[in-house]
Amino acid sequence: MTQKPASDIVEIVPSLENEISGIASANAPFIYFENVPFHGTIPGIGKLTLTTQRNICGRKGRVQADNVIVAHLAGNLLAIKALRDSCDAILAMNEKPIGPGN
Repeated sequence: MTQKPASDIVEIVPSLENEISGIASANAPFIYFENVPFHGTIPGIGKLTLTTQRNICGRKGRVQADNVIVAHLAGNLLAIKALRDSCDAILAMNEKPIGPGN
């Protein structure tokens, strides 16, 4: 016997040419990082290593911190430029004062 779905709602998300796909993006990870300790390049490719700090239980139950790699980013130079431009835009947004009338 087949079970009835919990909901009668079915989401249909069409993919549009040259747009971002909603369905294909559904499982993309969120990456939190606190540092970019390594970066480099090979011909035509930029590389970055993202890290964050985690707390772990050390000796005698003391909390200790260590750093772990959370992602290796690599992209062609156009993609690296787009990433830089986006980072610059984020920094510019945070330089503007926040308050009434802004």
